[in-house]
Amino acid sequence: GPLIVVRALEGDRVVLPCNIITENQTDSPILVLVYNGFTEKPVYRIDARSSSLSDSKHWSDLGPNARFDLMSSSNGLVLDPVKAENEAEYRCRVDFKASQTRNVRIKLQVVVVPKKVTIVNGTTGMDLNGMIAPYYEGDNVTVTCVAEGGQPRPRVRWYQGDQILDENPEVADGEVTKNTLTLHNLGRQDLFRVLRCQVTNTDLVKPQNVTVTLDMNIPPVEVMITGEKSFMIEGEIYSLLCEARGSRPPAQITWWMDSEKLLNTRAEV
Repeated sequence: GPLIVVRALEGDRVVLPCNIITENQTDSPILVLVYNGFTEKPVYRIDARSSSLSDSKHWSDLGPNARFDLMSSSNGLVLDPVKAENEAEYRCRVDFKASQTRNVRIKLQVVVVPKKVTIVNGTTGMDLNGMIAPYYEGDNVTVTCVAEGGQPRPRVRWYQGDQILDENPEVADGEVTKNTLTLHNLGRQDLFRVLRCQVTNTDLVKPQNVTVTLDMNIPPVEVMITGEKSFMIEGEIYSLLCEARGSRPPAQITWWMDSEKLLNTRAEV
């Protein structure tokens, strides 16, 4: 019979379609068998050879989450909730009193979303979140996005805004998928730079996103003194202003006269 592909999220309700309705109103199914793949033994059976379909006995080897829906228009094997181990290719065979036997093949794909997504320091392995470091101009930064679990294996990508920075995971082993991003020679322009890791393995749910923001210590770009005079009169009071611009955190400014530190100062940010 034809192959029908059904996708579902683990934990959701899913129906494996198996039509038991015939155009002949006097006809009815007498035996419904569901096989897992091409095995000889069915995993679900409805036997109506000695009773009506509604009074027939159901037998299942799939556990309590499986039942066959005979009442609704979308007849089929219901898995509620569907489990990852239910993923397989099934064959549904329906024998009728008079009509020809019907076979339908169903390929069930169970999607398991990653159970955890974290960003860690690429060197120490420590978890990172929010504002990280601070770094200095010229530093390199290495961060690793770790996705645990997921079926099929998830895509792990690094973004800045909508721009892809890295989409090739270096580790895809067992339950773990990792993508490491390294930025070289950080500069002033990297202050508050947001790095976003996106993990997805299905279009059935929204991607998972985690972010970190770069913090930086950066030196002043300009320092100047204003208020100086070409000459000063003894006994008068004068104010001098030393101004530093463009630093993070705010610059610490001290005044000196030759080798003596002056204390009569006031700082403003």
